[in-house]
Amino acid sequence: MTASYANIVIGLVVLAWVISRQLRVRTVNEERAMRLLVILGVIGLYEVAQFADRHTVSSAAWALVGASLVGSLLLGVLRGRTVRVWRDANGALLQQGTAVTLVLWAVSIAVHLGADLVLHTLGSAAVGLGSASLVLYLAVTLGVQRVVVVHRGTELVGHVGREVHQAR
Repeated sequence: MTASYANIVIGLVVLAWVISRQLRVRTVNEERAMRLLVILGVIGLYEVAQFADRHTVSSAAWALVGASLVGSLLLGVLRGRTVRVWRDANGALLQQGTAVTLVLWAVSIAVHLGADLVLHTLGSAAVGLGSASLVLYLAVTLGVQRVVVVHRGTELVGHVGREVHQAR
């Protein structure tokens, strides 16, 4: 399996795992909220660095990847605002994605795939950069979504059993 296909498989496995969990009610571990995402970020940076070490990529291609990552950040904020957040009777923070959350996931995927298609038009050296940056893209967008959810949860301290329905 080539590195490009391995990157795609890793990214798709992570994405399937994430999306499968979005609609379930889940407890948010506020103390360790970012551990997995930092690990994914390190793996993603490693994959991008490995790609960059083997290929000469134009500044236009790097700019497109950067724009894609900024888009992942913005979409993570939007998704984080669509997630239902509340505290249970014990004060534990709970979350559950909504239909809008899933639609924004579809938009997130389309943004990255669109950037990947444009990368293919920028030249042979850029081909594969999109798949190499997929795990990094997911780490950024998930990390930002998680930060928004945890932040919204901190606003609920002392409001046990109160759910935040509206986007904040």
